[in-house]
Formats: sequence, structure tokens, C-alpha cells
Amino acid sequence: MGNREKITERAVATVTGMARTTINRCREFLDEILATFTIKDSYKCGQAETLTQTDTDLINDATVYLEAASEDSLLTEFGNILEVLDRNQWDALWGFIPIPIRDKLLNQLLAIAT
Repeated sequence: MGNREKITERAVATVTGMARTTINRCREFLDEILATFTIKDSYKCGQAETLTQTDTDLINDATVYLEAASEDSLLTEFGNILEVLDRNQWDALWGFIPIPIRDKLLNQLLAIAT
């Protein structure tokens, strides 16, 4: 990581009040989600049919948790969820999040991705 990236990361962490690890986790998630848009069937984000009932319950709980979060704390709460879920569940999580919340999250994720 170059000095510019470190300075930007520090600046984003300072302005948002979020930990750098949370910002990095959110950036990794954004990279993962953007990569799914290049998959042949881009309308199908996540593989719900391969989830166990426990996975589905956990993702449903995470979705309810996000719906209850305020817009100011949405990205922080989302970072907390990413910490709990396995990385292989991230695509499925995105598929379960309601579109209005996805839009807010995507805007906030893109804002910290620069």
C-alpha cells in the first residue's frame, strides 16, 4: 500500500469516525460485490439455494439489523455484520438486503472507496 492510500484511508477513518479495519472490510466487500456484476447472470446476486438454514437465519437477522440502523450508522453496522459473516456469505447477504438499503450502502461504500 502506497503512502497516498494510507493517507486517504486515515482521512476517511478520521472523517467518518470508523476504524480503518471497518473501512478495509467494507472496501473488500465492495470489490466482491462489484465482481459479481461481471458474472454471466448479473441479476442473480448471491446463491440462496446453497445456503443452510442456519446461514439463511443469520443473513435474515443481519438484514433486519441493517433495516433498523440509522443512515448515519448504516456503514458502521454493516462493517460489524461483515465481521461476523464468513466471506463466502457476503454475496448471499447482498442478495437479501432490500434495494433501498442497498442503494444507501452502495453510495456510502463508493464514497469511502476512493
